[in-house]
Amino acid sequence: MRYPLVLSAPCGACLLLLGSLLWTDHARSEPANESRVEQVTVLANHLNNPVDRVGSSVSVIDATAFTPGQDAVDLLRLVPNMSVSRSGPRGGLSQVRLRGSEANHTLVLIDGIEANDAANGSEFNYAHLTNLDIARIEVLRGAQSARYGADAIGGVIAIQTRANTEEALAGSVNISSGSHQTHRINGRLDASHETGNARWSGQIAGGREISDGENAAGLGFERDGFQSTQLRGSTGLTWDQGSELRLQFLYTDLLAESDKQDFDFPSTPTQGLVIDANDTNASAQSLSRLLGRHSWGNWYYQLSMTHTRTVSNFTEEGVPMSGLRGERDQVELQGSRQFEIADAVHSILLGGQYEGRSFRNLSATTAAANHSAEDRHRSIYVEYVYASPASSFTLSTRHDKNQDFADTTSWRITASRDLFAQLNVHGSWGEGTANPTFFELFGFIPDSFQGNPGLRPEESVSWDLGLRGKFWDDRISLGATYFKANLRHEITTVFDPLTFASSPINGDQNSHRRGWEWSLNVSLLDNLSAEANWTRLNSRDPSGREEVRRPKESGAIALFFDFFQGRGRGDVRLFHNGPMPDSEFIFATATDRVALGSYTTVGAGVSFQLRPGITVFARAENMLDREYSEVFGFRAPGASASVGFSLSP
Repeated sequence: MRYPLVLSAPCGACLLLLGSLLWTDHARSEPANESRVEQVTVLANHLNNPVDRVGSSVSVIDATAFTPGQDAVDLLRLVPNMSVSRSGPRGGLSQVRLRGSEANHTLVLIDGIEANDAANGSEFNYAHLTNLDIARIEVLRGAQSARYGADAIGGVIAIQTRANTEEALAGSVNISSGSHQTHRINGRLDASHETGNARWSGQIAGGREISDGENAAGLGFERDGFQSTQLRGSTGLTWDQGSELRLQFLYTDLLAESDKQDFDFPSTPTQGLVIDANDTNASAQSLSRLLGRHSWGNWYYQLSMTHTRTVSNFTEEGVPMSGLRGERDQVELQGSRQFEIADAVHSILLGGQYEGRSFRNLSATTAAANHSAEDRHRSIYVEYVYASPASSFTLSTRHDKNQDFADTTSWRITASRDLFAQLNVHGSWGEGTANPTFFELFGFIPDSFQGNPGLRPEESVSWDLGLRGKFWDDRISLGATYFKANLRHEITTVFDPLTFASSPINGDQNSHRRGWEWSLNVSLLDNLSAEANWTRLNSRDPSGREEVRRPKESGAIALFFDFFQGRGRGDVRLFHNGPMPDSEFIFATATDRVALGSYTTVGAGVSFQLRPGITVFARAENMLDREYSEVFGFRAPGASASVGFSLSP
């Protein structure tokens, strides 16, 4: 049975609100004996509200609760309805599909800066998070374009690095070594100083990881290593209860050895499979932002200016073959006003944004494929938030004026309401958009590909309904959410058998996604807690086929414990990914799909404070040494372990 999703906004949205509901879950943010501390979301709307008091579906992971060195890609697997696909070992291309959406349909923010690669299909390669000193990950599920603009069809993932300690002078360093000749170091130096009524604070941090790696190819024996480097910093002043002027930057680079798919001609016995090769993928990303906040009268203003740049270079057998260059400039001004009536808070946000993007495609073998393009976007948006001790309501709208394709207007509405002291009902309805990529618009490869400047943005409408409850003095939390989404105007590539060239078009049929998300959080003892989630997903393309790299069933369990009066801490993580289809490129077979088998992995970590400022730790991943594949032809990492120490004098 199909349910109508297209409602005229705002009237249709208000009607839908009468049944809007939702579930939120959160990962443990403190040691086990403090696991019931209430978490706050900074992503759901422009107010900082408790996670279980908003209408949106939010997950929060405090990375500091895990053993140092935990890979952010593996942490994301603990979030409900997060389909993670990594091409081979650590350092390989890592994609995320949130609630069945495409890999370029989730907006990624790092310290508030949009990190999606403007040149590479507006995707974000999560391998760039390897060894980044992450403090917190917040995931907002469901279409969010009314608040965050394009590329937020599946939702928004916000990565927050470790903040300044606000101490006069403080620092720390983590060093570890482990399997496959993997060596890692992270360091951070914080400083702070009061000058009159203002406080200056600054931070400089960096990290380096190198590894011989493991073989990426399903066939072969050679190792594919990687190197990653991160450097970040910030400096700024705060004064007058919330006024701030801050400059921040982040630079990451990644050099990953890789293998190739065998498309040699004439065909070989391994045609279409991944085989050993001397290929590399070198990519670098820089993010910078100047941020100012100040209040005048009853209004609080924020102005931000950001610049991002990404560079990717690809080699085959040591020979440069191609490259991508992308840049994004954004200027955004927001003004908000908040007032209280009785025990309720009302707040309105007005905002405007300008964005300019540029793109270059480089080819060492095909001169006609070298091209560049740029475009501009302007946006205005409004958000209203109502929050009381027992309920909340949010209404957002945004209009995007695009230079090279159709303008879009999107809406979002959320609500939350306590039914009883221990039971809350909540939900959301929203619209999302994803703009055509530069290559889809203007790309050109002779006799192979022709861009289509007439493309329009992809659009999605989604909603979710849920219940959550807290029992036994909040020691047990339960949640369940049903969600549904339709994607229309999906961009697909068609092949012309006469010219042997392909070109992208907007499809006239919809893709459908729906399913359930369940969660359970339990504080068993003061020093022991556990969390679990399970997802049931049905994701179909316009032809009715199950979409690739999206398991029907997935789930995770995390166990946290303290010992020796809190000097020792540990975590155990179990993740299950059910069977799922993937694309197959073996011309000799009669099908273009292959089934990837289910797998379950177990990881664990433990740390112990020898004395104040000195901590030793150990981690293990895929402890059962399970062989599996998340991308057809690529071998996932096997068992690994590492040991290290942390100094914070």
